[in-house]
Amino acid sequence: MKLATHNTMSYLSPKQWFLRPLSFLGRCQSIDYQKQYEKGSRAFDLRLYFDKDDKPEFKHGIFRYSAEDLYDVLRFADSHQMAVRVLLEIRGNFDRNNEEHRSQAISFDLLCLRFQSTYHNVRLFGGRTTGDGT
Repeated sequence: MKLATHNTMSYLSPKQWFLRPLSFLGRCQSIDYQKQYEKGSRAFDLRLYFDKDDKPEFKHGIFRYSAEDLYDVLRFADSHQMAVRVLLEIRGNFDRNNEEHRSQAISFDLLCLRFQSTYHNVRLFGGRTTGDGT
């Protein structure tokens, strides 16, 4: 059994300026991913969403965080042979008829394929979405 963090990147400041005073409500971690590793975590939990330009961002509920260091996190996990749980942050049931859900799922699946072909020492696990585990 490995010690894992929950919503690893929620220590970041929310992208939405109006949610910054409430960031404590979405924060599961108070230290960066490297310090989480130093304190014993051997698995990260990354929740992803794609913005209107189809760029990945970290997300926890209504809180969205910049994913500019996504590849740094994965390189770190790769160099330390970590497990990484990757989920698409869609709340509620995944609806195949919902255009946004379908678009998010395609972007997510393509990104995960890129992860698998690039980061050979990372063990990716998880379902597709946070809502229903698909």
